[in-house]
Amino acid sequence: MMIDYYCCVDSVVVKRSPFVFLRRVFVGIVALLLVFMVFHAEGSDDTSAKKAGKDARIDALIRELDSKQIALENALKETARLRELVERILKANRREQFVMYYNMGCIYKANAEYSKAEQQFLKALAKDPSDPDIYYNLGILYDDDLKRPKKARKYYEEFLSVAPRGKDAAQVREWILSLTN
Repeated sequence: MMIDYYCCVDSVVVKRSPFVFLRRVFVGIVALLLVFMVFHAEGSDDTSAKKAGKDARIDALIRELDSKQIALENALKETARLRELVERILKANRREQFVMYYNMGCIYKANAEYSKAEQQFLKALAKDPSDPDIYYNLGILYDDDLKRPKKARKYYEEFLSVAPRGKDAAQVREWILSLTN
């Protein structure tokens, strides 16, 4: 899953991937390491003043590298936090979609539009297969309205597997027995 973030470039808000930022930080770290290696690899025949200047630049580069590393670690933490936030949002969105499809199924059923009710109930089932009410309503829809007893039995049995002690479990067991007769 890709998480986007927004940044300001030349006074314009631009949508970016966090991986672009992380790649830039990584490239900066690599560049600093290369510069460090170049300074370190130069000969030792320099005068002490040149050596002191190089040492100061190396120290500055090391501090900058440390700063970039901290920025990278912070960016990784922020990316993890954003992923968790997106997951929570998606989970809430799935529940809202389930409720919407379920309610639409109930509305279509009440208006005797049974094939549309079936479609909406099946969409709700895809969003949350752990909800017993969807199995219950699909069973009733197939049993009473669409006259498809095999499918009704299937959903009644699914209801009982999800909610074996539910308030409607005894009634559903009776309906299953009536379908076998």
